[in-house]
This record gives sequence, structure tokens and C-alpha cells, in this order.
Amino acid sequence: MSNYTPQVTWSGKDALSSSDPEKIISGSDFNTEVLAIQTAINSKMDTTSGTTTGQTLINPILNTSVSGSAIKDEDDMSSNSATHLATQQSIKAYVDSGTVTFTNKTLTAPTINGAVGGTATSQTITTLTTTNVDGILGANTPAAVTGTTITANSNFVGNITGNVTGNVTGNVTGNVTGNVDGILGGSSPAAVSGTTGSFSGNVTASTAPSSAAHLTNKTYVDALFSGMAQRSTVRAATTANITISTALNNGDTLDGVTLATNDLVLVKNQTDAEDNGIYVVQSSPARDDLFDTYDEHPGALIAVTEGSTNADKIFLCTSNKGGTLDTTDLVWTQVQPSATSLSGLTDTNISSPTTGQALVYSGSTWEAGSAGVGVGLTIALS
Repeated sequence: MSNYTPQVTWSGKDALSSSDPEKIISGSDFNTEVLAIQTAINSKMDTTSGTTTGQTLINPILNTSVSGSAIKDEDDMSSNSATHLATQQSIKAYVDSGTVTFTNKTLTAPTINGAVGGTATSQTITTLTTTNVDGILGANTPAAVTGTTITANSNFVGNITGNVTGNVTGNVTGNVTGNVDGILGGSSPAAVSGTTGSFSGNVTASTAPSSAAHLTNKTYVDALFSGMAQRSTVRAATTANITISTALNNGDTLDGVTLATNDLVLVKNQTDAEDNGIYVVQSSPARDDLFDTYDEHPGALIAVTEGSTNADKIFLCTSNKGGTLDTTDLVWTQVQPSATSLSGLTDTNISSPTTGQALVYSGSTWEAGSAGVGVGLTIALS
């Protein structure tokens, strides 16, 4: 490729005299010079090779394909070059791949038809100018949102369809259908306060209540009543002072009863009365967990089910509340119901009874005796 070089020495003709035939510009001179110019132009704009070097094209029209080392056909735009052009196909492939990353960009009125995600630990959407974010929080087939924290700076208005896992802090106005984990349940439930509403189904409380305001469940209540029944009954009771650590082991005999592990025993005759109470039979006897504080004892009625001496007897703890376990005495007294009738006594009408009149057993029935015999009620066997 050559540059244009003049073929005729035009300035030399100026120095010639007017009578010199060479001073006249001939047609051949023009032809020679024009051919030289044409050659230079063709060299610079080679229509055969299509290569233009070092030239500025003003308003060019390209009617065929463009190629060359300055054109990049990379579907992933991996070279990230600032001096190369990308082909239409590579641009489309890159956009369609869904791997476009916008960093610190403002999207004006965008339409988002798929999921929004990424590897960042948190995503913040400051303003949503459209009603629905399809594929995230709504639409016919919303994509799952996992590992994401959504924070509303003011109020979140609209329907949420699907499961909400986690804590909800704030007011929920409207109907909640299904389980609300993290509010009424979970290991650290959030408080529900200032709420008016009703439940049309069952409310499940998975743990035992630990506060006066907690819900309780059937399992807890059943166990509570079962415990109340257990409080009122023991298998055996002492008749004298014992060594608790060695007398209340599996296989020991107490008041004629052979004890077994986990039996309950009423200890009521200790020399040191502060040691009295309800104990569990085991290798290391200990107080029953239903009677492991002092104030659980006063007023307790305990029925003994077995024993040569204590079977079917009832004992009342007559100590007063306010003592200290293992320091303050625990006193147990047998309760004997007052007699209101006599076994085997048949109906007998005594007309005009007098003071001191006796009842006399004739061998089969009770009959009125003579007046003035004995003092009070006298029972005599004939």
C-alpha cells in the first residue's frame, strides 16, 4: 500500500520561459498525474481485500459482515476488553445466560419475572414500584425464598401465600391460616400482645408452661393430675425410727412389706422429725420430687396401702407452712374418721328415750335397754 507521489515536476515548469514548449501542460501530464492519484487511492482503499489502514471513516455504510481481531465473539465476555467490539450473538448469549450482575445500579421501573438471588449474605430492595414481584413474593408459581431476611421499614401490605418460617415482630392484621411457627411455638417464641381474635381450630402447645401467662397442653394437665393422685398414696409407712440410707433400699422389709425400687414410703417416726417426709426407694433413697420443698408437706393427706400395722391408714401432716426442709420438724398424725353408725346395727325405733338408756345387743339385733343403766351410750352383748 503506497502513498501518492507527484509524477510531474509542476514547479519546474514555472521556471521555464513562456516560449519553451515544456512550459505548456499537456494532456499526457494530466493523465500521468491522475493515474498516480488513482493508484494511491486504490492502495489505501483496497476493494478486493476490504482492508482500510489508518483512515477515519465518516458516516460509513456497512452492508455485509464485519470481522477481524478487534471483533470478539465471546458468549461469556471473559476477556472484558475495553478496546474490542462484541458480536450480536455473543451479547445475546451473555444476557440470556442469566448471569448478569448489576453492582450499585439503579433500575428504573424494571419488570422482574424470575427469581432474585445471589451469593451475598443479604439483599436490600429499597423501593418496589410495581405491585407484584413475580417469582419472589407472589405470582402463580413463586420461586422459593430461602436463607433470606426481608425487613420492611414501615408496613408490609398484601397477601403472603405459603410458609413463613421465623419470628414475626410487629402486628399481624388479618387471618392466619395454618401454623405460625416462631410466634406461638418454637424454642424462643415471640410475644403476642395487644391482639384480639379467636381460633377456629386447635392450638398446640409443644412444651410445658413455665410462666403464669403460658398456654398449657393436655399432656401436662394429665401428668399434673396423675401427680396429685401419686401425692396421696404411698405403699408403706414407718412404725419407728429408721436409718433412711439403708432401710429404704430395694428388697428391704418395712412393716411387713418387701420394698421395690421406686416405691413411695411415708417416713413419720424419725427421732429427728425434720427428716420425716415422703421418700423414694432406691440405692440412695431421696425425697420424692413432689415433696422436695417444706411447704409441700403441711396439710398433705397420705394413705398407706400396705403394711402389718399401717395398711389402709391415713396420716395428716399437721406442721405449719413457712419452715425449712431438713431443718423444721415435719409432724404426721393418724386421721381416724368419727363413727356415725355401728356395723350390723339394724333400724331400731326407741320411743321416749331417757337419759342413760342403754342399747342392748340380743345376739342378732340391737334393742332398747333399761333406762338409767350406765352413762352415755352403752353397748352390751347378751
